[in-house]
Amino acid sequence: MRLLTAANLRWVVRHRAWTPYYLKRYWRFAVFKLRHRHVVTEGFVFLGKKLEIVARPGHGRLILGKWVHLGDETRLRAHEGTLRIGDKVVFARDVTVNCYLDIEIGASTLIADWTYICDFDHKTEDLGPPIKDQGLVKSPVRIGPDCWLATKVTVTRGADIGAGVVIGANSVARGNIPAYSVAAGIPAVVVRDRVSRYEAEAERRAYLDKLARANEETAARLRAGAPVVPAAGGGPVEGADAPSGNGSPTSGDKADVTRGFSSYSPVGHYVPDVVVGEEKQRG
Repeated sequence: MRLLTAANLRWVVRHRAWTPYYLKRYWRFAVFKLRHRHVVTEGFVFLGKKLEIVARPGHGRLILGKWVHLGDETRLRAHEGTLRIGDKVVFARDVTVNCYLDIEIGASTLIADWTYICDFDHKTEDLGPPIKDQGLVKSPVRIGPDCWLATKVTVTRGADIGAGVVIGANSVARGNIPAYSVAAGIPAVVVRDRVSRYEAEAERRAYLDKLARANEETAARLRAGAPVVPAAGGGPVEGADAPSGNGSPTSGDKADVTRGFSSYSPVGHYVPDVVVGEEKQRG
């Protein structure tokens, strides 16, 4: 793995990443690589303080993607099997991941404080020997990309969490949770569908996009020194037809300059003739 690449140097320049904050993290990463040579790092990793890293050679394998962030007191334990962390995954403070078989966390997932993830349970069938001596039952865990696990979430063995899922605080995630859903509770159940909500707000987003474009056009006219007060036909008012004073129309002007627009602002800003959720009624 090469760290001194052209892309990495461009990132350092673009983010001015030579402050004491970044220099300290470069040092931590260098020490980490010396201490944990068996841990696979696919790029630079931001490391907090008091980390616990367990990956016994020949037993457990730990793979960290590019630009992973490990918060203070995070514990990654690959006792056995493989623990894979995708690119740009963010662990907050005091997160624990215990792997005995196979755990995979997708890219750009956010994991909040005090979250616990594991892929095993203790066997409890036999009443004779102590539970600690009865062995483990294991099932792989999959957490998709772009998920958010809120504070104090627990993910149990066999969990299959789809892409873009949000798990509410203090929830216990088990089994299959569909992609782009919001789940909460013990056990976590789907309480909202992110796709339906996104589609329902399509009209609102279109309105806001049109409003933003109008703002950009107005700003461009101001920079160019052109008139910005809308005329009756939708174009700017020029010459003698422009309202006098500080840009606000007089009572006689307003009926003309606001025709075709839903509102008028004294500073020359106007809003496109768009109404969300209903047809615009004209007098």
